[in-house]
Amino acid sequence: MSRVQMAINVADIDAAVDFYAKLFNVEPAKRRNGYANFVIDDPALKLVLIEGEGAPGSINHLGVEVDSTGEVDEAGQRFEAVGLAADPEGRTECCYALQDKVWVTDPDGSRWEVYTVLGDSDVPTPGRQAGRAGNGRAGNGRAGHGGIEPGLALSALAELAGAGVIAPPERSQVEWALTGALPFAEVRESAATMHLHVKVADVDAVDQSPLSRRSLAGPENPEPGYVKYSFPGGLNLILSSIPISQDDLVEGAVTLPLPHLDHIGFDLRDETRATRGVYDGVVSAACAAGWRRVSQGPPVYCCHTEVAEKHWVYPPAELAEWARPIEIAFGELKIHEAKMGCDLRPMDPAHPLAASPQPCCGA
Repeated sequence: MSRVQMAINVADIDAAVDFYAKLFNVEPAKRRNGYANFVIDDPALKLVLIEGEGAPGSINHLGVEVDSTGEVDEAGQRFEAVGLAADPEGRTECCYALQDKVWVTDPDGSRWEVYTVLGDSDVPTPGRQAGRAGNGRAGNGRAGHGGIEPGLALSALAELAGAGVIAPPERSQVEWALTGALPFAEVRESAATMHLHVKVADVDAVDQSPLSRRSLAGPENPEPGYVKYSFPGGLNLILSSIPISQDDLVEGAVTLPLPHLDHIGFDLRDETRATRGVYDGVVSAACAAGWRRVSQGPPVYCCHTEVAEKHWVYPPAELAEWARPIEIAFGELKIHEAKMGCDLRPMDPAHPLAASPQPCCGA
């Protein structure tokens, strides 16, 4: 027997279990730390409750539970036949179970899985395994180095678009950066997180309540004219109303109206030799794809934060899918109590005003 699955993010697992047990008149089939599921016969539903992964009351993911791996394989083949991009996972441990599954993503970024349960496991949901941002001083925005999970990140992006933070054309570009033929795909696959840096007229004037509700830990590292939020899937959002680029200090250089996406960034926090090789490979990848590049560091400071090095890459004019700078940062994010300086985002070398004297922070 197959049944639809609905996984919901909750703030308090105990309160949620109590409510849904009364709503459906059934006790949870599985209960773990921060996790519970209900197997409901009428209506045929697998209800999953997950604490601490996203905005309470939001959908974590959706699915259909089936009886066998064969049915999972058949679903994957059918998806491919009708042009849906299927992402199979064999014998994966998730949600305290060993599963075979296949994922697809709808046009709004909602993730659906067709799965079968093979047995029990001690492994929680991927997001809980990666950890949550703590008190706002954690450098990665997630405990450990995590990794970008495109499905969850796309869902978070859809919520940001719904909150009016990301405009539709920008959302399309970020979707391409998450899943498209980016010349720096190896960076994307190795990054701990991806951040969107949005310039606004006044950070304090932005209604941040939807962001606080949807984020993993509320506002992080808030400073005058600056705030950061972390979301499931390794997607971070930065809002700023302070100068963060050389363009901001050159009259006439910035022509986009506010708010706008200034840039995105991939954060390579792991300082192993392999990740260093990925970072160093940006130089040749940019050259081969016709992207312009400017490098910074070591080290690189941005107000209260520090990383080892950065590459900034700028797309060729003929690229339709992407138009903004991309930051590729290498090294642990160090957060200082006092302001350490500010290495502004370099101006695109192809900008008509790039020949102007390049200002220093505070000039």
